[in-house]
Amino acid sequence: MSWEGLITKIVASGKVAQAAIYGRDGCIWALSPGFQLSGDEVKVILDYKKNISSLKTDGFTVNGVKYTLLTVVQDQCMLIGTAQQGGGVYISFTKQAFVLGTYTHSMQPGPCETVISEAAEELIKLGY
Repeated sequence: MSWEGLITKIVASGKVAQAAIYGRDGCIWALSPGFQLSGDEVKVILDYKKNISSLKTDGFTVNGVKYTLLTVVQDQCMLIGTAQQGGGVYISFTKQAFVLGTYTHSMQPGPCETVISEAAEELIKLGY
């Protein structure tokens, strides 16, 4: 499976502005052009279960954009955040990776969530 192909499919849906797949070890699997998380941003996302209270008060950043934590969906291993200037982010975890997608103020959040969840399900079905 080409992870770049999956990123292209995610963004081509028109429901996700930017997307990335990172391994649970912090390594990049695939990214949208011009979209990359810093090492600290990846660490905060990977350690979210340990830092729920600080995420609720301080938020988190993705590609330099600050997000307020809206919710953590434990049974789906998903983080949902919103940006002050509009738009938001969905992060869905699998056993070995996480899939992340952003949407802009002109996009709807629900379809972005669906696309990111489906991409994570693809990884899960492949054993990742």
